Amino acid sequence: MKKIFLILFLLGIGFASRAQFEPLTYDRENNPAAVKISPQVSLNKSLYIGFPALSNFQIGLQNSGFTAYDLLGTDNGNFNDKWQGVLDNLHSDNGFFFHTGNEWLQGAWKNLEGTVYRFGFRTDFQAWFFHPVSLYRFVAYGNQNPKNVIDISELNFNAEAYHTLYFGFTKRKGNFFKYGINFNLYNGAGNFSSYGNHGKIYYTRGRNNYYTHRFDNVNLLMHSSGISNLIEQDKIGTKDVNEDKVERDLINKFFGTGNWGLGLDAGFDKSLNDRWHWTGAISDLGFIYYRSDVFSVRAHGSYAYEGVHVIFPDTPKDYWREIREDFRQSVASDTTRNGYIKWRPFKVYTSLKFTYGDRLTDRDMVRCLDEIRQPKPASSFGFLGFFQNLQGKPYIGGGIVWSSYPFRWLNLRLAFTSDNYLKTNISASLQWHILGWYWYINAGNILGYTDLAFTNGQTLQFGTFFAF
Repeated sequence: MKKIFLILFLLGIGFASRAQFEPLTYDRENNPAAVKISPQVSLNKSLYIGFPALSNFQIGLQNSGFTAYDLLGTDNGNFNDKWQGVLDNLHSDNGFFFHTGNEWLQGAWKNLEGTVYRFGFRTDFQAWFFHPVSLYRFVAYGNQNPKNVIDISELNFNAEAYHTLYFGFTKRKGNFFKYGINFNLYNGAGNFSSYGNHGKIYYTRGRNNYYTHRFDNVNLLMHSSGISNLIEQDKIGTKDVNEDKVERDLINKFFGTGNWGLGLDAGFDKSLNDRWHWTGAISDLGFIYYRSDVFSVRAHGSYAYEGVHVIFPDTPKDYWREIREDFRQSVASDTTRNGYIKWRPFKVYTSLKFTYGDRLTDRDMVRCLDEIRQPKPASSFGFLGFFQNLQGKPYIGGGIVWSSYPFRWLNLRLAFTSDNYLKTNISASLQWHILGWYWYINAGNILGYTDLAFTNGQTLQFGTFFAF
């Protein structure tokens, strides 16, 4: 079992975690890490080669609704009071969000006409869980209050591991417009998700007993791929677990399955004049068809239960069996191993930015006329908006991004943003190069590093690549 956990740990490290809202990466020129979320981005060099497995390494975790200090702070309150305070202020749009991704291979080149072609291969693991607040309150307070209704529609979670092979291009049309497209081929390693549920569980005053417990119009659906064989055949989680087989199955699932899908990234950059630019992009628009090791469960129906009226006959009666069978008939539970389609949680970005500073400085102009020099990149200041669809739950963010080049070899970016998880987020980034070797580092929510107990999320990203 220790070896199994070691494999899972190493795979997790290999993924490298990241946040979905990436204001420091979107529309960042001369950085191939930006092409997946902003396919319209410009690459000024002729050839880019990502350092294998290190071209885009990120780590982060986000949580909304409360912080670690709210529950574990060393003040005079006890844990029960703190948990009750958190629960009173929690709502079903709060949750945890975790996303990991690593670029294993990456490359791009520009032809003589200025069109940029690119390719890459990456692995991602993403998971989110929205708090079912009504269930928490029912567990904490019981059925003492008739308002404690379990709302099944609050159940929304997803965990998914997948690979992406992509090819794309960026092309300029005229002097004021450019666009880019990526074509994605997905392979899903595993998935466990539930969303789109409805129904309520509550109680009312009974006629034959004090209370009547009701399951009202329940419809609950959970999908999984890549899990059932580990439980049924490999006996994971039991004393009879076959550790060698679990290891082989985990490795085989990581290196590919029969779950395939297609997707698209697209973006544009419109020059409104010499200084103002309007950009927009949609990424990860697609689906994965899961058909390997699928196991899905659906429960649906209505049921009312007033308890048991016990009679003591000569022959004992199995009341619990009758209740169980009556419940199963009223709230049917269906299992299936049929394949299902999982739509990707697509992301949308848009920005309006103002560029300033000369692309070719006076110092460059007086140099020898026969010397060909790259223009100095312009600095910029602009507004950024973001949206992501998390199975019907909107993830929204926005803010201001500033980019400057103090030196030709150094780019500084600052972002002041707000989103569902981080109401106030100040992020900073540095990118520099020595000859053709480039490095960059991004730090999100830099104020949170002063005391992690009070933060709702931290992100850190770095990478390296070659450009010629």
